[in-house]
Amino acid sequence: MSPKSRSRFSLRHWLAVSVALATIAGALTAWTREANLVVPSATDELLRHVKFLSSAELTGRGVDTPGIKLARDYIAAEFAKSGLKPGGDNGSFLQGFDVAVGVSVTEPSSLALGSDGSLELNTQWIPLGLSTSDKVQAPMVFAGYGITAKEYGYDD
Repeated sequence: MSPKSRSRFSLRHWLAVSVALATIAGALTAWTREANLVVPSATDELLRHVKFLSSAELTGRGVDTPGIKLARDYIAAEFAKSGLKPGGDNGSFLQGFDVAVGVSVTEPSSLALGSDGSLELNTQWIPLGLSTSDKVQAPMVFAGYGITAKEYGYDD
């Protein structure tokens, strides 16, 4: 081989090696950028879930409404994405249960606390739509408000 052909070979060889090294370096740089992606914190993840579950898109969460079905599907999908194993009905993340709805208050309905007599229905007390009728006599205990206000020296 003449010196001229040897330098062409070396130049071609050098170019091929340079291109290969540049390709490898580019691939490693892309991999490094991918590996350095910021993983959302637990707080960010929780905020994302709360924002969706409280969004106007879910239009309330009443029993058997489109909004509660969207919430149900979202939560089931998040469970699946997290790798949880379903333990609900028919191998799903869902488990059915009965809920009393459409309950109406019938007279006579009363609530008395202590010896002060009955409270006024729908003014001083309102039964929930899933309430049942019964009689209970037991002492009442104030359990606090659930407030912690260290600056005022108050903690329930």
